[in-house]
Amino acid sequence: MEYRKKEKRRNEGYGRIGKERRKEEGNKEIDRKLERWKDGNKKLSKSVDKEISKYGNMQIRKQGNKKTEERKLKNKELDQQVNMEIKGLGK
Repeated sequence: MEYRKKEKRRNEGYGRIGKERRKEEGNKEIDRKLERWKDGNKKLSKSVDKEISKYGNMQIRKQGNKKTEERKLKNKELDQQVNMEIKGLGK
């Protein structure tokens, strides 16, 4: 009887295995909420906002960094083209 209680508690998330599983499930849930937020459903509860700020801000920042890197590359290419045109006109 005692063993079954311990086994049940372990499976419910009170042991090491359950703790890891709960953590993975939580991250999946936050990922799902983040996807919904990106799709345009901006109305989220405060608790979801807190979760996103904990876990998702890093991902959102990474995406923002990617966009800025792309923008910098485009600007650099445009600058090079303009410089080539100026050099071509100057000669």
